[in-house]
Amino acid sequence: MLFFGFLNNHPIRLIKNIISIVNKRKYLKKAGENIVLCNEKYHIKSFIGCSIGFLVPVIYCIVRRPVYFLAIILLLMYLSVIIEFVSNKLYEKINGIYENGIILNECITWNEIHSYKWINEETISLLKNDGMRIDFDKIINKDKMMETIIANKINENNN
Repeated sequence: MLFFGFLNNHPIRLIKNIISIVNKRKYLKKAGENIVLCNEKYHIKSFIGCSIGFLVPVIYCIVRRPVYFLAIILLLMYLSVIIEFVSNKLYEKINGIYENGIILNECITWNEIHSYKWINEETISLLKNDGMRIDFDKIINKDKMMETIIANKINENNN
C-alpha cells in the first residue's frame, strides 16, 4: 500500500508544478508591488545529485531486461523532478513579499498568513494558517515590509 502511495505522489507533484508554471504571470499580476525579494537560489548541484539517484536504478533496470516496466516508472518519476527544478528556476527571480501576498513558487495571500515572528535582526518567520512556516533572511527593506504586514493585520507571535 505504501508503495502505491509513493507512486501516486510523483504524478501529483508533476501536475502541481505544471499548473504553477502556467500560472506564473497570473500570480505576478495578482501580487502587486514588490516589497522584498527572496534571495534563495536553486543550484544545479542538487538537480545533478537527484538525477544520479534516479538514473542509476533506471540503468540497472535496463541492463536487467525483464524489468522494463520498472525503468519506465522510474523515468516518469524523474520527469516530476525535472519539472519541479524548472518551476523553481522560473520562480527564482520573482519569489518574495509583495503588497498583496507572498510568492514562493505559488501565490500566498495575506489571508493565509496567521502570524509573524522575528527570529533575529535579519530573519523573519511567517506562519501560515495550515502550520507551514516561511522564513525570509537578509531582509533589506524591513520598514516597508513591516508596514505591509501591519496593514494586512498580521499578528506578531511572541512565543
